[in-house]
Amino acid sequence: MADNLVRIRKRTYLIFSFCMSGFLTILNIPSMHGYDLYPAGNFLFLPLPGHGADLSPDEMLLLDRLSVAGLAFSNSATYKNIADLKTNLEQRTAELTRDVEARQRIEEVLRASEEKHRLMAENLKDVLWTLPYAIEKLGHAVMCALA
Repeated sequence: MADNLVRIRKRTYLIFSFCMSGFLTILNIPSMHGYDLYPAGNFLFLPLPGHGADLSPDEMLLLDRLSVAGLAFSNSATYKNIADLKTNLEQRTAELTRDVEARQRIEEVLRASEEKHRLMAENLKDVLWTLPYAIEKLGHAVMCALA
């Protein structure tokens, strides 16, 4: 976390994080911790680890607008909600994928069974009797009555 701190004058810090594309994703305004927030022009920028560059002009403009408006809030709660939504979406997508795959396997087994029985019925030269399960339980008496 110490690598993601930008020193602003004395005892004033801006806590931030970057996404993979290099955009500012988390912004905790220091004034909520009792520090003063100065305009973006007063920042002393430090190189970011793995980023290789200072804040972009768009990010500086965003920070300047936030400080001019005197906003003291934390986007970390919003970021957490978005991250939770993303996690829930990924979990739900995985669940739906498993359900679809299971249904496809069941359909494939059913299709193979239907094909097997269709071929068997088409190639029979004798009569094929199919009796409901309830009639089969009664036994020979029903068979004699049917004959």
